[in-house]
Amino acid sequence: MNGVVSDKFSVSPIHLLFLMYVSLVSPGTMSFQHHITFGAGHDAWLSVILATLFIALLIWMMYFIINRQNQGQANLVAINNRYFGKIMGTIINVIMVMFFVFGSFVAFRYYLQIIHIWVLPHTAIWPIGLFILFIVYYAISGGFQSIAGLCMGGTISIFIFILPQIFVAAFSRLHPDNFLPIFDHSITQIAQSSRQMTHEFARCATLLVVYPFIRSPKKATPWAFWAVLVSGLLYLTLSCIGIMYFSQGQLQLIAWPTLSLYSTLDYPIMQRMETLLITVWIVKILAIISLGLWAACHSMKQTTKMKQRTSLKIFIGLILIVFFLIRNDEQVQISFDLYSMAGEYMMFLYIPLLFAISLFIKKTST
Repeated sequence: MNGVVSDKFSVSPIHLLFLMYVSLVSPGTMSFQHHITFGAGHDAWLSVILATLFIALLIWMMYFIINRQNQGQANLVAINNRYFGKIMGTIINVIMVMFFVFGSFVAFRYYLQIIHIWVLPHTAIWPIGLFILFIVYYAISGGFQSIAGLCMGGTISIFIFILPQIFVAAFSRLHPDNFLPIFDHSITQIAQSSRQMTHEFARCATLLVVYPFIRSPKKATPWAFWAVLVSGLLYLTLSCIGIMYFSQGQLQLIAWPTLSLYSTLDYPIMQRMETLLITVWIVKILAIISLGLWAACHSMKQTTKMKQRTSLKIFIGLILIVFFLIRNDEQVQISFDLYSMAGEYMMFLYIPLLFAISLFIKKTST
């Protein structure tokens, strides 16, 4: 399997920052404070730091795995085939393909759920879903460079249009004493929140798919860790603001703390700022869905020789079918929980297993 990518399909090293940022910063930025508070309470910010360090370790493991491969073999499909054999490797590759598709569906459904609850509670959301999937199809059809450009736009839009407004909304109403007493929770409680926090990073294995598409990949290594740092700081900032802005009881009741905080902004020309946030946020959601489906289509092509355009149509059709089958909030939450569980297996078992095997396998001769 020749995995060498031509320069006309690859991107510069700095794009790995945007690709990994999109992989690491999930749609859960709107709600993660709510989930991690149940374990560690006002010490939940510690769980963000621990989870970020764990993801940095996983990124290091993946680079160790990659460096054990020959040029042209440093990709997810080739690694699985080499380590587990053709049959078992193919099974694992198909599982990873479905994991990427599942991640795209979760991002797609999460965004539509927010639109339905916050913006259009009495309107059918399926036309919006069709529009999103049409844009995704168009973006993926444009090739990997289009995906990389979309990821860059999704990254920049957050830091220009959203994060500064959150600071404006929260600055005058923060209560730093909400952090006290510090270290008031047990190691078990903090570990519980840290485990919950790792769910936000479940797409980190995308690195093993995009790696061959980075020019001078060795030079791009620092950008992957910069993405971990930036995403970790973003989560830490949002968690600290949430803890200082809301009481612990409020965080456990409010499903979307980031959106709730943003909704307190009140400008004369726009009364509902959360609508602006949700509108701008679509660029980031499009990037997450597109990158996940591209990773699935590319991996499927390497595994079964199926054309990417064919698999893309199949996967988008599958997302639509599941979307219409899952109707109520309970079913939606079950799908989110299943993806989180799958992400745990990927992060706590699959990547460490690849790393352990790599310790005993030498780089083959070219």
